[in-house]
Amino acid sequence: MADEDDLTKAMDEANIPAVLKSFQGHGGGPVKIEISETEVKMMAMFMCPLFEIASFYNLSERQLYRRFVQEPELRTAFQMGRAQGRRMLRRKQFLVAVAGDVAMLKWLGQNVLGQSAKVSIMADNLNPAEMDDAIDAEFEEIYEAVDEELQTNGHGGEDQQAGNALHGTVEGPGQNTAGDLEGAGNPS
Repeated sequence: MADEDDLTKAMDEANIPAVLKSFQGHGGGPVKIEISETEVKMMAMFMCPLFEIASFYNLSERQLYRRFVQEPELRTAFQMGRAQGRRMLRRKQFLVAVAGDVAMLKWLGQNVLGQSAKVSIMADNLNPAEMDDAIDAEFEEIYEAVDEELQTNGHGGEDQQAGNALHGTVEGPGQNTAGDLEGAGNPS
């Protein structure tokens, strides 16, 4: 009995129950970890997966999901960060393509515009030379439409570079041009 009294007295002197309560947070439950909207937005902008964001705060993905439900501003910060990261990446890809990177032009054309690498023309009665002329005429119509759109909207600068890239007039050291499409990937 003396040992129990000594233990109780030592716990009271050390204020152990108060120390334990401080570790448990308010109301005796687990400590609620503060999550910064700014940090969540930044990590989402860098396309960090949810498990990485959760691990940054020493949480499980499930706990992070729960916090997104409980605190909609955190979910909004995550969504805004993802959107901003996509915009930044898309802008950079577009600038690289406009600068004359043929591979990027092809990739964006296929993935953003739904273009196909295969050319299919209904050619019932066309010989190969006529097919080439038909393809050239179709591309020329596209180029003219782009040029007209650029001139109508009064855009210059990067938009003009885009038009030049379509016509194969973008030149620079080490840059491919749209005119190099046939030999893309083969150094000249």
